Amino acid sequence: MSVLLETSVGDLVIDLFVDECPKTTLNFLKLCKIKFYNNCLFYEVQRDYLVSTGDPTNKGSSGTSVWGVASQNPKLMYFDDEIRKNNRKFDKKGLVAMANKGPNMNGSAFFITLSDNEIEHLNNKHTIFGQIVEGLENLDKINKAYTDSKGRPYQNIRIKHTLVIDDPYEDQDPEGLVVPSRSPSPVVIRSKDLGQDEYLDEDFDERLEDDIDLNEIMKGKTEEDLQKEIIEHQTKTRAAVLEIVEDLPDADIEPPKNVLFVCKLNPVTQDGDLNLIFSRFGPIKTCEIIRDWKTGDSLQYAFIEFETEEACIEAYTRMEGVAIDERRIHVDFSQSVAKLWNSHRKKQLKIAADKILEHEEILRDKEKKVYNLFNNYKDKDNGKKKSRSRDRETRRDRDDRHYKYKDDRSSRRDRSRSKDGKHKSSHRDDRKHIHRDRSDSRDRKQHKKSSHSYRRERSDSRDKKSHRR
Repeated sequence: MSVLLETSVGDLVIDLFVDECPKTTLNFLKLCKIKFYNNCLFYEVQRDYLVSTGDPTNKGSSGTSVWGVASQNPKLMYFDDEIRKNNRKFDKKGLVAMANKGPNMNGSAFFITLSDNEIEHLNNKHTIFGQIVEGLENLDKINKAYTDSKGRPYQNIRIKHTLVIDDPYEDQDPEGLVVPSRSPSPVVIRSKDLGQDEYLDEDFDERLEDDIDLNEIMKGKTEEDLQKEIIEHQTKTRAAVLEIVEDLPDADIEPPKNVLFVCKLNPVTQDGDLNLIFSRFGPIKTCEIIRDWKTGDSLQYAFIEFETEEACIEAYTRMEGVAIDERRIHVDFSQSVAKLWNSHRKKQLKIAADKILEHEEILRDKEKKVYNLFNNYKDKDNGKKKSRSRDRETRRDRDDRHYKYKDDRSSRRDRSRSKDGKHKSSHRDDRKHIHRDRSDSRDRKQHKKSSHSYRRERSDSRDKKSHRR
């Protein structure tokens, strides 16, 4: 009852404790049978303590049990511990135990101890289901792997294949379990730098793959070459950081090759003196002695920019240690990128100023639109007011005409009545006169009605009297 694990560093043979923990060993054997552990990483190596693997996601979870894989049921993802009294203890190297998130939460992940000393805090918390009986030297190789702060090896170590040597549970496959006819092939990508195959994980990051031979890569390189490569890498890293914090315009920026740095100058030396002396090597673009910004005194160093690199090289080779104004100067190629940085800053400032101007122009356009809308609304409001005033005037004219017409009519009626002699003309207000006429007409109508009803009542009473007789 044993299993062979073929890893990147060699083979490991695990002898299983079938009688002590039958459920755990059945789970492990069936997962090996369906090649569930193929291409799994040893994702955490804690030197002289333990190494963890068995999680296909390579993220440190407990994985899934064989019953969860077969049924695709999340409720069957874990199975219970098999820890008994007087059980085995973590007191030797090579013990294989289940990794879990808590009690009775065993899946597929497991770990292997790397120390012969007893690890007391693991006792009675994890199910020990096997022991490595062959390949302890390969286990030592895993133990010595270089890792990062999280215990992840810089060079990946994988379980490449699993082989079940003896299966006592051959007729006890869980329902729905599919056994592949061959081991699944890993998904690989081609590395451009090293020309080797790299396995593609879900959490793929830049790490050396297990099939890369470091000795072959370092072949033919001396210690000095390695130191140079390390220094170049550190320089690029720092430059990238400076670019991120905006202390450099570009990580790949280089100082100009046609500029000389001259120092140890005499304070009395002037820009024109240096220009005259160095111009014999070729045409000079600029020659500037750096001065104190407050006092204007020379700081005793200068930058000389030539039009060609050849003239700069010739001046460097011939002017080192030459005495100028009784001082021996020192000449070197300039490592300053101040001018490039200043030009970059100017460009950045110009871009920022353009953005500000563009923003101000947009705001100005918006203000104009709002102003125009307000004026249009104001004009419409004024037009409505004018139209209302016109309507009011026309209404007044109409009322005046109406009242004038009424006055003319009432005056004509009064004149006609005065001629007949029925009524005398009276000088009253026109409105009262109209009201009086209306009330008179109502009284006349009511009088007619009342007289008619009176006559009718009298005629009725007469009829009644005559009938009695």
